[in-house]
Amino acid sequence: SSAISQGAQTRYTQAFAGSVYYKDDANAATLTNAPGNGSLSDKRPDMLFRFQDYGCEGPASPVFVHVEGTPASDASLQWPVSMDTTQFSSCGASNFNVSLFNGGSSALNSLTIDYWVDATHGVYNNTTTIASGQSSELTIATPSLTPGRHTLLAIVNAPNDTVPVNDTIRRMINVSFCGGTYTIGPAAGNDYPSFQVALDTLYGAGISGPVVFDVQSGIYNEQLNIAAIEGPSTLNTVTFRSANLNRESVTLRHAPTAAENYVLKLDGGSNVIFDHMTIYSNGPAASSNAVWLTNCSNIHFNNAVIRVKGTTNNANSSCVLVYPGVHELYIENSPIDRGY
Repeated sequence: SSAISQGAQTRYTQAFAGSVYYKDDANAATLTNAPGNGSLSDKRPDMLFRFQDYGCEGPASPVFVHVEGTPASDASLQWPVSMDTTQFSSCGASNFNVSLFNGGSSALNSLTIDYWVDATHGVYNNTTTIASGQSSELTIATPSLTPGRHTLLAIVNAPNDTVPVNDTIRRMINVSFCGGTYTIGPAAGNDYPSFQVALDTLYGAGISGPVVFDVQSGIYNEQLNIAAIEGPSTLNTVTFRSANLNRESVTLRHAPTAAENYVLKLDGGSNVIFDHMTIYSNGPAASSNAVWLTNCSNIHFNNAVIRVKGTTNNANSSCVLVYPGVHELYIENSPIDRGY
């Protein structure tokens, strides 16, 4: 059985049953047998050998590189190494630090750095002398940041700098909730207009202390699904409560559907407290669950009301559904009104 040659490729056509025989350049006269049970004459592998050409598909274009010496002036910005481990919190002012490097041959001693914290602009004036090849970490601002995501931007402006590509740095940071009280309500002046906006901020920021949301009086037509939040513990809890401590003054209300049958669902969200508020399901009889709990722990309903619309006798219209993975559920001084 002979091989079939096709230019730069050769294919052996007989079935492979266990042996590969080859010759190498060091010992071209000897046929080497890889371990197997076949023989040279009748057990050849079906193998394809091909030479692959590499290169440009189109015609070559010349590239000209002009190499110069070190520029006289080159100020560049970098983020300090500590930036990767810095934890930002809304507990107080945060340092906005940058690392200024002198890549030029002359000393840097007079320059400005424009910076932005989100849309707020400021200017830092540097008068510290930085020798050639040296860097200096600078605190260019100390903003007080609200919880959530923020964008930091800095641009250095040095006289006669001829290398602009390293002048700008940008970074997004997360600022955690400091322990304290925040407000929810649609009126101007509140921290968050709705439960959902407060939750979205919690997901992005996490907490670093006990957080309380004082909810202004009103009906909030929202459906909440609370997943895991970074930071809560048995001590650092998240509390939603009516600002006037009247459970009838704040109502979380929704008309569920069969596909998403709940007003309030906790799926992974733990260490959460609902205090002096009403959770009301006003959906149809066939789908009107109020509270759905799964995979969560240390959940408190204190002086709350959990209510289902009207009189119904349907398993899909329950005040509280408790699924596997729920631990430490406390319902204290909280009427469970109607439902299945």
